[in-house]
Amino acid sequence: MVLTSKHHDGFALWPSKEASKAFGRPWNAMESAAKRDVLGELTSAVKKTGVKMGYYYSLYEWYNPVYKSGNYNKYVDEHMFPQIRELVNNYHPDIIWTDGEWDQSDTTWKARDIIAWMYNDSPVKDNIVINDRWGKGIRQKHGGFYTTEYEAGASFSRPWEECRGMGFSFGYNRNEDIEDYNSAQAPGIAAHRHRKQWRQPAPGHRS
Repeated sequence: MVLTSKHHDGFALWPSKEASKAFGRPWNAMESAAKRDVLGELTSAVKKTGVKMGYYYSLYEWYNPVYKSGNYNKYVDEHMFPQIRELVNNYHPDIIWTDGEWDQSDTTWKARDIIAWMYNDSPVKDNIVINDRWGKGIRQKHGGFYTTEYEAGASFSRPWEECRGMGFSFGYNRNEDIEDYNSAQAPGIAAHRHRKQWRQPAPGHRS
């Protein structure tokens, strides 16, 4: 299981001090909304079953003031890397599934330093698995497994996964109808369907 620990909006599902500090208001699940460590509680429950537990983590954030200012060193050193360390040190994930890498190079993200720490000095160094999204233009070149996205017919010499939403978007899309959503049986079929982007509503359809 891979939980979205933090998406591009920067909201954290664990008690991240960095998230709230960056936005100047409660911006994690413990301090607002649920008032619970959602990530921690789910992780504890999943690990009791023997199922592997991992976290999706967006490297960049749409509205983070430090990131938007262009001070990427400060963003990585004082926000991103501390968050990743906290996730790994406190919750011991089996997988770190990064995303949002396309905005900067792996050098700017200091990806090598982060990965080296996870593989050599972290509490999960013997078991952690990472994906291939650690810098602009390096998907399907590095990482423990590759990630395609809304693709069909891919074939690689190493482990990989196909990543897709329930429909043709990862969030709510008012131009999608029920027939655009996948059932539990549909992913294999859906991989060969033509991708529809922002389909125009039918006459009389209320959006």
